[in-house]
Amino acid sequence: MKTVVIHVLGYRAVKWLKQGSLNQIIEAAKHVCNYFVRVIFQDNYSQDGSIQMAMKTKNIDVLLSPENLMYTGGINSGLQYIEHCYHPDYVILADADNFCEVDTYQKLIDFMEEHPHIGMAQPLVVSRKEPSHIYSCGHCYLDGIFCQPIRSLADDLNKLLDLQSCSICSSILRMDVLRITGLLNECLKIYYESSDLSFRIRKAGYACACNKDAIVYNEGTLTTATENYHEAYYRMRNGLLFWYMHDMNAFLKMKEICLKELESLMMDYDKNDFCTDCVNESRRKGIVDGLAICKNYSSYELGSMTPKINDYDKSKVIVLCQGEEIHGS
Repeated sequence: MKTVVIHVLGYRAVKWLKQGSLNQIIEAAKHVCNYFVRVIFQDNYSQDGSIQMAMKTKNIDVLLSPENLMYTGGINSGLQYIEHCYHPDYVILADADNFCEVDTYQKLIDFMEEHPHIGMAQPLVVSRKEPSHIYSCGHCYLDGIFCQPIRSLADDLNKLLDLQSCSICSSILRMDVLRITGLLNECLKIYYESSDLSFRIRKAGYACACNKDAIVYNEGTLTTATENYHEAYYRMRNGLLFWYMHDMNAFLKMKEICLKELESLMMDYDKNDFCTDCVNESRRKGIVDGLAICKNYSSYELGSMTPKINDYDKSKVIVLCQGEEIHGS
């Protein structure tokens, strides 16, 4: 019997755990038929009580990152642990703020079995408050360079079977594909990491897709200018790094756009004693750091910052407990 592992990464996730996200994930795991299923919760060093809540949950593995490994490092250390312990056929990468239907994972697995050429498939991600509002059914690239979620279903649903890239929000991946492509590129830390992985999956000869019948619920978490600093910084920085690794023409186009914006941002930056505008400063700093990294590293060197799945390092994850296999109904 095949095995699927559901990896749940959390950082300061107490709010979502209290609302039952992990319980929904476990319930959906129990409804997977004809597979051995394991659920793994990994806390990315939140220090907020998340790990204590997870430890009270039965029949799951609970892991603790010894420090905040950022998103890519947290996912990678979890995947290496999963490969080392369980060597599964599929892995589903859920975040602790993901809520799902009881049949979501079964539908994702069935979809992959029906489409052996697909290496990665995301669910339809919608708002918990307004389920008619689509957060993501794949990615598109504004002006050919700026990654944006696709927020509406196309008239031709076959387009969902051949996406440029996917979100990682509760996506399912073939482990055999990850054994070929490697894991998330840790130079990206967060944002554009799913684009990078998707491009490598497609380069390996597999497709990226969305199963619109598998539903996951999520909410945006960034609402104010100060809270947006992190996102805006990494979107500018990593957009440059991403295209530098994958398409030099697209990189040069983005670089030209960024340099024009930087000229304007530097005028405001230079005439003030303090950085007082979070939005502008995050974009300015992201552009400066992104250009500097591309200047100091070759595209090959950046692309090589992708760990292999079998390079398990037990110092990167503390195993607090191991649960039992969940035998589906």
